[in-house]
Amino acid sequence: MLLNYNNMLLIIIYLTVIATAIYGQIPKADSNLKFATVLFRHGDRASSFTYKTNPYPDAFPEGPYELTKLGKQHMYVKGQIFRHLYDGYLSKLYLDNEIYTKTTNVARTHMTAAMVLTGLYPPTNYQKWSNQETIWQPIPVYGGSPDHGDAQVKNCPSFLPTFIKGASASLTGNASLALEPLLSYLSEQCGQPIDIRNLFSLFDLFTCQLAAGLELPEWTKPNIYEQLKAIMISEDQRKNFNGNTKLQNLMIGPLLKEITLKIQQKSSGDEKRKIYMYSGHDFSILFTTAVLGHLIETPKFGASLHFHVYRFNNTDEDVIKVYYLKSWDDDKGEELSISNCNSPCKVADFINIANNKFTKTWEEECHT
Repeated sequence: MLLNYNNMLLIIIYLTVIATAIYGQIPKADSNLKFATVLFRHGDRASSFTYKTNPYPDAFPEGPYELTKLGKQHMYVKGQIFRHLYDGYLSKLYLDNEIYTKTTNVARTHMTAAMVLTGLYPPTNYQKWSNQETIWQPIPVYGGSPDHGDAQVKNCPSFLPTFIKGASASLTGNASLALEPLLSYLSEQCGQPIDIRNLFSLFDLFTCQLAAGLELPEWTKPNIYEQLKAIMISEDQRKNFNGNTKLQNLMIGPLLKEITLKIQQKSSGDEKRKIYMYSGHDFSILFTTAVLGHLIETPKFGASLHFHVYRFNNTDEDVIKVYYLKSWDDDKGEELSISNCNSPCKVADFINIANNKFTKTWEEECHT
């Protein structure tokens, strides 16, 4: 039976929608995957800020910046998502020669890494070590990640002024004057002065409270949170902050160097492990994606960035693809293009781009 024009058009539209839906999603690991590096943000945490009229002064008993109970639960699920993505590529048994996990030197990233590994490697068969049912087994997490995404950079004189300048550049002059009515309202409702310096901290507190399922105070309705978010993710803010090359180098320059080195070593056959994982921060992902050419908004808790090295058409040239999972429960993700690299991006080209991104070493950047 011949299809009429309208039916043909509907079929074409349907197939186009299906193709669009699946294009760019992170694929489940197969025999073509040669190496993976995964950078993830820690799970839900407490804020370090409060204000006099805060209706939830005891909402986070863990303490400032610490991983919450919900954060632990979410990152356990994140590990299960990793198991789904990499099952078959990684053994179901934890094998030290397959995986290496590093973290920055704060409690919330250490604990996050532990929860992710618990979800990724539930003890099975031989590795069931307890007579009682358990979902946990001891898996090493190594400190010393070269990631400075926690913004606690020591022995680096230029970091703090560069950070402050980048964060506040879009909130000076006329932009600052335009904020005065909002700051006045916030100060009145919070029972204490709110200015540009602690505006970011107030937004962070609201974000942590919302993530914990708490309802913001009545005075924030209908759109105070949305107003604050618009300020934090404005195009100018992202250009001045995410797009600041000096800040990129100070934050993630050494991390990018290590990721690139591991990819190069795997491609040349010198690296034997299958996957490296880095437990980091929102800034870790924010500035790494900026280096790739994407000025994204602040990553959510549990977001992850995946660098995949693939064998290319049975040739000696490996290619690299990068995928971004936007939150702890995102199991689809999206593929990110790599700036100045043709698609498919050859590993050799990626390494050249990454190694030439910064004209100064991290140490030189710190002292200029």
